[in-house]
Parts: sequence; C-alpha cells; structure tokens
Amino acid sequence: MPSLVHHKGDLLLISVGFFILVSIGILIEANYLFMVFLYYGIPAVYLSVRQPKHIQKSLLYAIMFALPVTLIIDYIGHVSNAWFEPSVIGLRLLNAFPIDAFLWAITFSYYVSIFYEYFFENNLSGRLFSRNTKYFLYVIAVALSVFSIIYFANRAWLVFPHFYFIFIIAFFLLPSIIVLGRHPRLLPKVILQALYFIPYQLIYEVSALHFSNWSFPGSHYIGWVRLFSYQFPFEELLWILLAVPAFICIYEYFVDDLQ
Repeated sequence: MPSLVHHKGDLLLISVGFFILVSIGILIEANYLFMVFLYYGIPAVYLSVRQPKHIQKSLLYAIMFALPVTLIIDYIGHVSNAWFEPSVIGLRLLNAFPIDAFLWAITFSYYVSIFYEYFFENNLSGRLFSRNTKYFLYVIAVALSVFSIIYFANRAWLVFPHFYFIFIIAFFLLPSIIVLGRHPRLLPKVILQALYFIPYQLIYEVSALHFSNWSFPGSHYIGWVRLFSYQFPFEELLWILLAVPAFICIYEYFVDDLQ
C-alpha cells in the first residue's frame, strides 16, 4: 500500500486533528451542519489542498451519489419512522426530511472518496470516470423514476416496517459481498479504510446523539446498542460498520478502475 506508507504524516495529522475538532464541537455545542463541517468538511478540505487532482472526480461522484440516494432513502427513512433529523436551515423536502441531509451526504461522500483516492489509490490514469459509470446513471435514473411514480400514485407504499434493516442489507451488505467476491484484490484497501473510519463514526454518532442532531423514534428495529449513556438501533451500528466499505465498493465498480 505505497500511498498509505508515503502519507503516514498526513494520516497522523488528520487523526490528531479530528480529536481537536471533536473538542471544539463539544465546546461550542455544534449543531447538525456545523458538526458536518467540523468532522467531515475540514479533513476533506485538507486532503483537497494536499492533492487537488482528486477533487473533480471525488466531488462529481459525491454529488451524483448523494443527491438521488438521499432523496429516496431519507424520504423513506423519515416517513417509515426509522430515523429523524431536525433542520438547521428550516426547510423539509417533500414535507419529510431536512434539506440539510443533502449537505451531510455530499460532504460525507466526498470525504470518504477523496480519503480513498489520497491514501489508497496509486494508478492515476487521468480518466475521470470508468466505462461502468453510465450503468450507475441508468440505475439512478430508474430508481428516481420508480420512486416518483410511487410517490405520486400512493405514498403509503413508501412506508416500510424495518426499513433501516432492509436498507442496510440491500444497499450496503449485498453490494460489498458482490464486488469484493468478484474483485478480492480490493479487500485490503477496503478493510483498512473501514477500520480507520469505525472509531471516527462511533465518536460522530455519540456527538450527534448528545446534541440531538438525529434520533430514532421508531419501534421497528432488530435491537438496540448502548454506548455509555447513549442508545441507538443495532441497524445504526451496522451502518457504522458497513457504510464506508459499501461506498468504496460502489465507487470502485461504477467510477474507478477495480484495481
């Protein structure tokens, strides 16, 4: 993993800086959007400055991925009572989820992808996207079309018990198994970044719960996890464990070179 070896100093700086940013967030009682900026935005900006050639690819993918996925998943998640997020901006889309969620999703997606490019990718071919990107756009177009048809036909069909668990299995676990099963050479990179992000995400989770940046008001969960004095669904723990690997697998298959 030559890139990771060569950038050990940057990794150490980001890691130490994260705990400083967490301390700042606690001191100022950061709201939803400011916490996104502190925990994801600032490290992403640092990596962007360090290697600007990764910005365009990572940002375009983050937007292409985050906007449609957030629209569909956050809407269904909120109307299914799987989770709830308050709005700092004060605007809820489709009378369901906060528009702030788009900013969270884009920032998170951008940080994960530029982190991956910076620390783990060595073969910089100069290509912005792969030949599989068009299939990603087809999938997104179909998903948005189906969502729109159901939304206008009968919104009750978009309410699912145990939606969070279904979402985790269908969009995180299965894609990861398929991509890593077919391309096992990706496994070391995916595992390393996933392991790095797990404590990162756990700290973010506790911070978000402490400042009421989101909550879990539903009853259709497969179980609960208690961490210190905070409690969240077992599905949220699965999200913490599987979101980054799934994101990287989807990124590799549809955007990158599967190397």
